[in-house]
Amino acid sequence: MFSLLLFLSCYGDPSYVSGGADALRFAGQVIAYKPAPGQYTGLSAGSKALGAPDGSIVTLGDFGGSITLRMSSSITDRAEEADFVIWGNAFYIGGDPRSRWAEPGLVEVSPDNVNWYLIGGSLFNAGNRPAANLLIVTYSNTNNFIWPPWLNGYSSHSVTNYSLNSVFTQQLRNRDSAYTNSTSDNVETLYGFADCTPKGEVGEDWVADDPLQFGIETSGGDPIMLEWAVDSSGNSIYSAISNLSFRYIRITTAVQQASSRLGERSTEIDAVGICQ
Repeated sequence: MFSLLLFLSCYGDPSYVSGGADALRFAGQVIAYKPAPGQYTGLSAGSKALGAPDGSIVTLGDFGGSITLRMSSSITDRAEEADFVIWGNAFYIGGDPRSRWAEPGLVEVSPDNVNWYLIGGSLFNAGNRPAANLLIVTYSNTNNFIWPPWLNGYSSHSVTNYSLNSVFTQQLRNRDSAYTNSTSDNVETLYGFADCTPKGEVGEDWVADDPLQFGIETSGGDPIMLEWAVDSSGNSIYSAISNLSFRYIRITTAVQQASSRLGERSTEIDAVGICQ
């Protein structure tokens, strides 16, 4: 068990969703919304991540910005299948699934909002240890427009978190910073993180795509498997957590990179849904 070092201050947006049985599949409460500085953080609200995906997104800002959500029902392990899905606003460039604008966010799960477990996905494993990619960033308030409201009254803010900078940027195309699939159209190389795959069709009886299948099959988004949970050394901890039930999801912007056209790479979240 381990916890990531995130923000020291505490901020909550105790918002809830209401509705029928379908609402029980989605996030129902914002426990904490603590975005890093970013071009849209002053215009965003954590409650936009609640309920079913509807195109209304919450931005987490630059590296280290995070949101913690409480699911309306518990997430339990479904062996060899996706356990939950995160939808953001990633998109294919020119409609080509081999080239996409992705803004990856780290995903953590917790049964109690105390003990947190990191999803390693395709980029964090024993060969690329999370602990070897710790990054400390200090932000100074030089522009009130991008300074998040929860930090009003503070002139600076520091965050320590695991970074995907080195491994993620190796796959970026120079001319437009698009993430390119490194193998074939049939093998997904970017999985286990939020805001990496575009949204598909999400009806009332949606089912998750195959997490390792390249492209969108039905509901799109980023299907997450508890099998990918790792410790800080990148070793699997699945056997230790497979019998737990998880009610909390924390998503954190994991790259620090800016585009002259689109601004900072900021993880955006539309919704989180439980597979069944």
